[in-house]
Amino acid sequence: MVAGSLAIAAVLLLKGDELFGLLIGGLALLRLVYLLSVSRRRASARSSYGIGRRSSGAPSPGGGPVREVLRGLRRPGFQAAARAVGMDPAQARDAFDGGRSLAELATSAGVPVDRLVAAVVSDASAKIDQDVAGGTLTQDLAAAAKARLPMWANRLVSAHKGDRPGGRRWN
Repeated sequence: MVAGSLAIAAVLLLKGDELFGLLIGGLALLRLVYLLSVSRRRASARSSYGIGRRSSGAPSPGGGPVREVLRGLRRPGFQAAARAVGMDPAQARDAFDGGRSLAELATSAGVPVDRLVAAVVSDASAKIDQDVAGGTLTQDLAAAAKARLPMWANRLVSAHKGDRPGGRRWN
């Protein structure tokens, strides 16, 4: 779109219509600058845990960066829960795809659901600590994520495949 606008501006300038040529060319350049700034922001948002962060480095309201931290812990959390049940993660995934939750798998294996939640919380907490030690996560963001871990782990363990928007899998 920007290239087309610049081409139209060039044609107008060559035909002698300077006013419209400069106007369209200037607007095309403004759009180009805007698109470059948006792509730069998106690239920085894709960095490890920078999504939703204000320029001050503080987490934005609404839990955006915390949500991203927890989203990154879904697969390891699922695998930790599968191990706590005594299953191979691939078997647990197949059962999950078949409509069973991790809590149902634990109940049928005689494992208390609380043990599953504790295993997920413990594993996720250790991964958060590793990220803080590695410098990819701030202490404040880590504390906020850890505060939400029990609730998040309960949802992870109790969820069925169709419960999540988009139908994506946990692992």
